[in-house]
Amino acid sequence: MGIGDHECDQAPLQIGQFEADDQLLDKWLKDIYLESGGGGNDGERYLLAWYYASRRTKLDSLLKRGKKGFLFTIGDEHNLKSLPVHAQQKVFGSNGAYSSVSAEELLKEAQESYEVFHIHLTETGSGRRQEVQDGWKQALADHAIILSSHKEIAATISETVKKFSNQSTLQKLTEEVDSEEVIL
Repeated sequence: MGIGDHECDQAPLQIGQFEADDQLLDKWLKDIYLESGGGGNDGERYLLAWYYASRRTKLDSLLKRGKKGFLFTIGDEHNLKSLPVHAQQKVFGSNGAYSSVSAEELLKEAQESYEVFHIHLTETGSGRRQEVQDGWKQALADHAIILSSHKEIAATISETVKKFSNQSTLQKLTEEVDSEEVIL
């Protein structure tokens, strides 16, 4: 998925099929293009990813095994605070019953099905702004990851998925043990 801003980008949300095959995944990743340049509106709509994930996807892992997916957004700006009706119509089509929705609401919705993370890059002037970093930490706590180089992204995602997969497995085992009646 490639995200941008509906106010200034021609393709603010680009989505490929979620693939398990390396070649198909590579194809989708090559087809997505990042417009770059920014729109001068002091933020990006990372919440487009949350909207799509929460309202337009169904996860086999969640439905069949009760296991959440992982959703990472990556950028150097703060998240805009809401997704107005006109933005939803532009991105998702005008034939829907839309209402303005806040970033907090969309985040909560996405967190029902996904472990939601944001990787914030500090390589740019905007990315180095402390208030932007603090905003992500406030919104996502330990799911806000601050990186100084884009070269760290792949390894960071891999390590994060391993860490949180192991934590959720351990938590599930602990809950199972806690729910069992132990007779001594």
